[in-house]
Amino acid sequence: MKKKIILPCVLSAALCVPFALAISGCNNDKNQESVNANEIYALSAVSSVEYLQTLDGEATAKSSAALAATARPTYVTDDDVAGLKNCLTMFNDILSDGMQQSVTTNTNTEGEFKDYSYVLTVTVPDTAGNNDVFTMYYNETETRTEVDDGETEIKTRLVGVMAVGEARYDVTGEKEVEYEHGETETSIEFTTKSKVNPLNYIVVEQSVENGEIEYEYKIYQNGRKIMDAEIEVELKKGGAELEFCVKDALAGQKTKYKITTSGNSLYDIKFQVNGNTDKITARELTDGRFELTYSNGYSETV
Repeated sequence: MKKKIILPCVLSAALCVPFALAISGCNNDKNQESVNANEIYALSAVSSVEYLQTLDGEATAKSSAALAATARPTYVTDDDVAGLKNCLTMFNDILSDGMQQSVTTNTNTEGEFKDYSYVLTVTVPDTAGNNDVFTMYYNETETRTEVDDGETEIKTRLVGVMAVGEARYDVTGEKEVEYEHGETETSIEFTTKSKVNPLNYIVVEQSVENGEIEYEYKIYQNGRKIMDAEIEVELKKGGAELEFCVKDALAGQKTKYKITTSGNSLYDIKFQVNGNTDKITARELTDGRFELTYSNGYSETV
């Protein structure tokens, strides 16, 4: 099972970050900041849970059908094409606000979740047009508040459990918010651990600055880091840019996709793997697939 396919696929289902997130990331409204933090908790938990399911053997990879590689550049493999397709899907999801989340007070007074104050419910559309539902029960407490010369710094800690059907995952999070002269800086670290094997876990770090959204995923299996993934989204006037980089700590391989779009379902892609580079043009079709055209003129639909 090759995780460089699985990871973009998992993130494409979960990274449906609302388009306004980058814009409101520097908003000085504390209520807006709280909403955005819930969005980060939601996407971090969902993407981490779906990937941990693959490590725990609770889910299998959904790879695309085998593609003819005779006319494609020789260093571009079927796995690379599947990863590229999932990155394009992820990019669309980020811009289309596909994930829905809500927070309510926990009304359960009995059972395994009775000790938690809040419930975060996340609904994520799947490729079949249905919705997957993830539920996180948690407590969040303020751990430190400092005020100094017009600057306010607030730190909070989250502890809870994510329920996905019968499966359970321990979650913890730390958030630091700084308010200074009408500007807000937020950083969040979120960890999801498998209850099947607590040595399988994922740490997500997120930051928003000047219209750029950055995520870093650190993935551990049996206590050993096996992969780093960095995702950067920049919203520009008239378009957007996504950069996705996966570093396989075991194989020593680095794969990078840089995707830009100015609308009209057209994408310009710079693809790099093991020192090889190719420029690819992608066009989104009405059935949700993509037509890829490589620098050598070869085209295929995925």
